[in-house]
Amino acid sequence: MGILKKKSCTNGALTLVFLGYGLLLWIRHSQVRPRLLGRKSRDAGALTNDPGFDDPAIKHDALDPVVLSQTQRNVSRIPPIAHKLGETCLHPQLTTSKFVCKYYAGPKKPQCCCLITSKSELRCLPSFVIIGAQKSGSTALLGYMLLHPAFGAPLKKELHFFDKAIGSERLSKSRSARSDVDIMFSALGKYLGRFPRTAVGSTHRFLTGEATPAYVLNRKAPALMKKLIPDAKLLLVLRDPVDRAYSEWQMKHRRVLAQLDPEDVADVALLQQLVGECVMGDEVEHGDAQRNAKDTLKFVKDCLVQRCKVQTSNKLKWLGFHARDLDIILSCIQSQSAGKIPTAVDDNILQQCVKNHRRESVRPFAEAVAMEMQFIRERCMAPAVDVLPAEIADLRNNDSWQHPHLMRFEWGKCFPSGSSSNIVKDFVVRGLYLEQIKDYHRVYHPDDLLILADQDLRTHTADTMQRVYDYVGLPQRADIRIPNSTELHDLIDKQYPYFETSSGWHLDSKYPPMDVNVRAELQEFFRPHNLRLAAYLQRDFHWGY
Repeated sequence: MGILKKKSCTNGALTLVFLGYGLLLWIRHSQVRPRLLGRKSRDAGALTNDPGFDDPAIKHDALDPVVLSQTQRNVSRIPPIAHKLGETCLHPQLTTSKFVCKYYAGPKKPQCCCLITSKSELRCLPSFVIIGAQKSGSTALLGYMLLHPAFGAPLKKELHFFDKAIGSERLSKSRSARSDVDIMFSALGKYLGRFPRTAVGSTHRFLTGEATPAYVLNRKAPALMKKLIPDAKLLLVLRDPVDRAYSEWQMKHRRVLAQLDPEDVADVALLQQLVGECVMGDEVEHGDAQRNAKDTLKFVKDCLVQRCKVQTSNKLKWLGFHARDLDIILSCIQSQSAGKIPTAVDDNILQQCVKNHRRESVRPFAEAVAMEMQFIRERCMAPAVDVLPAEIADLRNNDSWQHPHLMRFEWGKCFPSGSSSNIVKDFVVRGLYLEQIKDYHRVYHPDDLLILADQDLRTHTADTMQRVYDYVGLPQRADIRIPNSTELHDLIDKQYPYFETSSGWHLDSKYPPMDVNVRAELQEFFRPHNLRLAAYLQRDFHWGY
């Protein structure tokens, strides 16, 4: 009997041990499980709780795809909706008499086109959007799209509708209290105007698309795009983040070198002459000496923009594409010249105004990336959701707390307002692709975001582009000849003649190699982030991690 009691006590103790262990596992698992049950992540909350993003009609899916495995994603796949020709394609919240938007025939499937009633014009919304990444091949991808005869190219290289355009509309006409969706719709006419006109019986001949690589960085863009163009296919080109950072810095450096320098005597003298000509033109056209100073400033600035663009001087051309700089210089001249812009600007005043105007600058590459990496480590990293705080503290003491399975980059900690990164100083953060992709996967199903490696675009161009054509809804064309880099550059420059001058972009730019020590530091920094990206996408990009 005593033996039985002893066995009973032992079994009871073992049961308690197993129960306790099971409870511990449940507690740890519970840190992940709420997200699987539909709780919004901190990042999603940062997106939807932003006071500037208050539209209640935009909701996240019940299942957060951030934590779904590839198998789970396939299981949760919702079959695509088969739209019928003539059906309304604009969201009911956006419907108005200004636009009549319906599904029209496209090359392979229906596409959304809108009749602008005030102009009796029919224009189609984009069937695809290249959302990034910057300096990874997005412009080259658009160039290859130009080869297809059924692609109706946008009238401008980068439209920035879902990021900058909406922000600009918010700042103008006292619209700051309106939701982003309302502002987006109020600017819809301008957006449609960036795409080619068509006729009712011709929509089957082509489809439109756009490429704004900054979209992938903007946390509000995914939901706004889903609201306006829910059927659009998205494309994202990824490049080794180390090479991408250096390439972007080089582009920024070219832009800095292209700026007008006060020591460039010939260019400053030519600017002085152009200012005088534009002031005289204003006096000839408007005559009245009592003309409002603001009106004169606007006329002269608009005149200078056009005159600078056609100069042989690259630095004056550059100034012609940066009206904000011209505005600052002219306002300075006006304030230094008794409130008016004279036809003969004083040499010293002009030189001083050129010298003091707000010019772009860029730190040396090694210094810039070192500061940014330190900022990210100190301000933007958070414990992974399935790691206990005690483990994090222990790993910090052992200098291994940045292990990819224990820490993760968090957009909301770097940009708590939901804003995008700053092109002036951010070179490293733009290569942290995982959180950018997650923002889109919260709104778009992974099947609707095609992720390409820049190596495939470079080395397997023909096969990659046939895949892209099919993905966006263009007929495959075996007769399309892939041009070399020089021919592709010329094709892009012909379609968008001012893009290179205004942005500093150049296809296959040549510049000195990166310092080997800086490269090693960047590779070490990006390694855990690249491992997380590879695990999430179940894909190896061969970036040396």
